Amino acid sequence: MTAASTGNTFTVKSTAPWTIECFEADGTTSIPNGGWLSVNPATGTATSTATVSVLVAANGGAARTGKLIIQSGLFTHIVTVNQEVMSPTANSFIVAPNTNNYAIPVRNCNMSDLGIQLNDGETFTAEVVWESDANAVSTVTVNGSGPYGNIVVSTGSAEGNGVVCIKKGGVILWSWHIWVTNYNPETGTYVSNGQTFMERNLGAMNNTPGDVGSLGLMYQWGRKDPFPGSASTTANTEPTYATVTKTQAPAGTSPNYNIGVAVANPLTFYTGSSANSYDWYSITASIKNDALWGASKTIYDPCPEGWKVPASGPTSDSPWYDLTSQWFSVGTGADWTLNGRGYYPACGHRGRADGNLTALDTGRGLYGSSAINGNNVKYLDFGPGALNTNSNQARGYASAIRCVVE
Repeated sequence: MTAASTGNTFTVKSTAPWTIECFEADGTTSIPNGGWLSVNPATGTATSTATVSVLVAANGGAARTGKLIIQSGLFTHIVTVNQEVMSPTANSFIVAPNTNNYAIPVRNCNMSDLGIQLNDGETFTAEVVWESDANAVSTVTVNGSGPYGNIVVSTGSAEGNGVVCIKKGGVILWSWHIWVTNYNPETGTYVSNGQTFMERNLGAMNNTPGDVGSLGLMYQWGRKDPFPGSASTTANTEPTYATVTKTQAPAGTSPNYNIGVAVANPLTFYTGSSANSYDWYSITASIKNDALWGASKTIYDPCPEGWKVPASGPTSDSPWYDLTSQWFSVGTGADWTLNGRGYYPACGHRGRADGNLTALDTGRGLYGSSAINGNNVKYLDFGPGALNTNSNQARGYASAIRCVVE
């Protein structure tokens, strides 16, 4: 008997009947039919040549090893099968206008607290959830199936933002932000306190003072999906291209239930109250998740590949550490260029209790961080005559994000 492999198949040629059994890495623990490792066919007749397919089920990203033991008469041949670690990808992708067939792996849907949502071979659909310009995201299609498949995005001629998703059975399994822009963050950055950070807000079209395109998008703490910012630099004006649904925080007692609700509803703003410290995560104050964003990039981080949500607070871990004076103007924002931090538009925020755009008319700027403090989180918070680089505020606000290098 001989066995030669190519990719996920191998050829068995034997002069006697043969069988293949699947085992765990120890070579003695049998993997039952329907288990994570299987072959097809598993038997063959004498003088036959067969191409055997090796089937490996999705594993949510972890690595594991199995063994295939091929027997024919007195001959035994062992094939080791290694399933490698599946690394998560970003939840935001910078794609230039007029780009064709930009492939985005869908495996993140199996790498969160929700576990396996998409099994090997399962089909899914893809669609645009919202976009800021009809010519920003041109098409989104599916390539492949299961967690090793991709969605394929093509962009139009306009710069803008969009959110695309995959669905199974009509339910959103995961979604991604498409930042359609010619901006190259590798060349448009500032460096301060050892932190390299973008010159503009996540989702912004420019960093021009007073331009509405500088405002960017807004994020509730710990969520990967963006909400649109204001259509004005001086008024709390909802944009017309997307309608944000607003409802109270999820009522489930299972933390994974609450994550699932948020993932399946990327354009829903979850409101809080004093009873739950104005957290979006749950109406029950004792149910919260401190690990959604962190010092290291998480599966829920909204920044592009190689970037993450910044830290905040009174230490040099924060890009805002030691900021003091600034040039400030309502309708524009704060310019810390002389401090080596660049321009920060006063983009307001979405209110923790109602999800409404707030404070653009008064010139407040609120910028999120990964740092938590009890039931609250730390923000950069500024306005006319006010500056707090370590502002302790509720998790339920949606604020701007200024990404830093991982």
